[in-house]
Amino acid sequence: MLNPTRCITGLFGIALAALLVHTGATFLWLLIATGSLTAATLLQLTRSRPLFALWPHAAALFAIVLFGLNSLWSVHPELSFVTFWKLILGLWVCLLCSCCVSGIWNPLRITIITLTLCAAVWGIAQYLIFITRIAGPQYDVNTYAAIIYTGSLLWLQHTWCIEKRWSAWSVFGQFVLLFALMATFSRGGIASWILGCCGFLLAGWSFKRSVKVVMIYLLIALIAYLVVKLIPVIAGKTLS
Repeated sequence: MLNPTRCITGLFGIALAALLVHTGATFLWLLIATGSLTAATLLQLTRSRPLFALWPHAAALFAIVLFGLNSLWSVHPELSFVTFWKLILGLWVCLLCSCCVSGIWNPLRITIITLTLCAAVWGIAQYLIFITRIAGPQYDVNTYAAIIYTGSLLWLQHTWCIEKRWSAWSVFGQFVLLFALMATFSRGGIASWILGCCGFLLAGWSFKRSVKVVMIYLLIALIAYLVVKLIPVIAGKTLS
């Protein structure tokens, strides 16, 4: 019998990998990725919470699905769907963080973070070689920035809620992701990331959680930003 967790994770992983390397057929891969995430959210929520407690998540999912369907009858549906995907990335992070992190979300989270790290390394290589704004395997720096900060915030959520402390691997991985984010020089992407960080800080004080994890995260981000700015100076090149 097919395991639904493995099936959903596999579908999402294939779709996300195809999106990261910009293989074409963007609409199809976005549809698969969004559909698998929706299925994962519904499956996890129904397992972890009684049905009467799910109405806020159901409303959020309905808004996401409706927004996605609206793009189908757009004059330029593929472009509209790409825009839709960018806009809901932050909402997906909220849904992921509000759900139980065990069960189906563990493999999904690992898949997202792993592929995001691969995209970040790709982008860092571009920056070190060409000293320019990076988009990694994407054509658009804003889309790339959204992918990177989503993976970074998901990893922060895992460190904050599960590990409750920073490991050497988490520090290094976050530095790689945040370096790539800063090297995009995407004002919209970085502004969205800052809003996400504010959300974590607000949640920390509201739910009496330690904000030390988030403060260390912001320190890593500051170091990554300084390194990004220092590299062109050391290389004697002007950022293009």
